[in-house]
Amino acid sequence: VVLQIFFLPLPLDNSFGDNKEYFHSEDEKERCPAECCVHEHPMILNKTLLFCICSNEAYMPFNNDEMSQMAPSNKTPGSDMVEDEKQSLVQPKTPENESSSRAVSSDRGLPDDIIATDTSTTDGSSVSQSSLSSKTVPGLWLAGEMSSEEDSTWMSGCRLVDRVYESGNIDIHDTRVLILRHEPSGDLIVSFRGTATLKMVKTDIMLDKIAVDLDKFLTKPALGQRVKSTGTRMAHNIQDDLASGKVGKFQLIDLLPKEDESLPPFLKGARKDPLSIHGVAWIHFGFWSSYNRVRCQLHEKIREELVARPGRLILTGHSLGGAQATLCAYDMCRWIVPTVKHDILYRFRDGRKRIEKLKVSCYTYGSPKVGGPLWAAAYNQVVPDTQRIVCDGDIITSGPFMGYFHVKTESIFDFAGSVRVDPNLMEKQITLKKRNKASSHFLSNYLSVIRKSFHPDFSEEELMNITRSHYHL
Repeated sequence: VVLQIFFLPLPLDNSFGDNKEYFHSEDEKERCPAECCVHEHPMILNKTLLFCICSNEAYMPFNNDEMSQMAPSNKTPGSDMVEDEKQSLVQPKTPENESSSRAVSSDRGLPDDIIATDTSTTDGSSVSQSSLSSKTVPGLWLAGEMSSEEDSTWMSGCRLVDRVYESGNIDIHDTRVLILRHEPSGDLIVSFRGTATLKMVKTDIMLDKIAVDLDKFLTKPALGQRVKSTGTRMAHNIQDDLASGKVGKFQLIDLLPKEDESLPPFLKGARKDPLSIHGVAWIHFGFWSSYNRVRCQLHEKIREELVARPGRLILTGHSLGGAQATLCAYDMCRWIVPTVKHDILYRFRDGRKRIEKLKVSCYTYGSPKVGGPLWAAAYNQVVPDTQRIVCDGDIITSGPFMGYFHVKTESIFDFAGSVRVDPNLMEKQITLKKRNKASSHFLSNYLSVIRKSFHPDFSEEELMNITRSHYHL
């Protein structure tokens, strides 16, 4: 540390060779193919980049309605070039391109323009594939520009499984979730969209705390709670009336399943993790309410996918999506994983071998604090495999204040290509920036600093100059 402070050359360590193997965990070493066993970068960085790309992809519009709402006009700059590109993307109907089209989740895309194509599948249905860059979409500026093919999930080996909307297709928080399958590893990736619309901004500033039972992970009406219900009807009945158009007087808390009610339909018949966790934790109301708007659909789709093809479940997201992914990771460990294990053991003879692949990991980018100290302690116990990625100086990761705490494990990426895992107070004060920069929250900057940690393209002198300029030394 002293050598770095005074910009003195570091001693060379010959033990760090290119042929050394680095793996996030032992099971990844077993699953890694023989030709991929020698990595020039740690496995954790490889996963971090992939999931950051998945978080970037979640900012794209899910359907034509979202595209029309996000696009500023029907006529975009360079639209003639887009039409030419559309024609070039339409291919004859052959078995080869039919099978490959189903594995594509986004187009390669031209910068600053909208591309939309309809690709026919073997069953005659039409699959709409669309790609919007950040400059033509208000609200997607945090996602950065999809400037290269490497920044798309399909180039990373991911297949689109499903897109998840809010319950009843009625948008209260504009919550959107992208479910992908990483074919090389078999990982199931669930990516939450970050703040991109005005409704999401309102969700971020719903700073009231709500009491949540840590055992059942359901809302617990508490004495003195600032957010109070206005009725006695059960949450799923109000959800049904809202979907059918019979909307009466209700508040957002009325849509949340309560701990003192009977279990909601998506939890009936489910198995709960036997890990003994009791108590009530305080959680950010906006994050909790927005996650519950897609909770039922996620339970159904993830459970179905993991039973059919067990694998590691990855929850990821940027900004607001990171907070929702954190809540989802806890939920999956408490309810989905035990239920899937039970279903697999009941249905398959080799069930014990299959359930060994079931693991839950959470990678978030620029995630704010989600809840109080009891929530953070319970989460760290239930979901130990968590990587909370922070771009150096990101102001969003410092809030909310007043009783909110972060979950572990924090990995800070700086603009010089260095990574610090759970830095102590001295490192934060001396070698890291103050968290007061809004630009550090852009997802394009997250992609940039992660790539720099992969490929340090600078000489030692250039690296020193970059460090001096960024830290005003």
